[in-house]
Amino acid sequence: PLAGAAQYWIAEALVRQGEYERALYEYDRLIRTYPSNDKIPDAYYGIGMALLRLGRSDEAQAQFRYVRDQFAGTLAAQRAQNRLQE
Repeated sequence: PLAGAAQYWIAEALVRQGEYERALYEYDRLIRTYPSNDKIPDAYYGIGMALLRLGRSDEAQAQFRYVRDQFAGTLAAQRAQNRLQE
């Protein structure tokens, strides 16, 4: 679990640095390497946010719908729903 969480925080750090393409890669790496980690819903949400910041709003909206539908009841799903309503 710690390795997956560390991978998540690497991606988050890249987002904070404005390295959105690299963050997408790191989020995807988390999802592929640690598919049962508890940070997976947050990683999918992070992908949506990175896509949004890259100006890829259609892809971001699809990502937020995926998070909302696949991870219902999580904080990430609630945040995704809020983004969809904006």
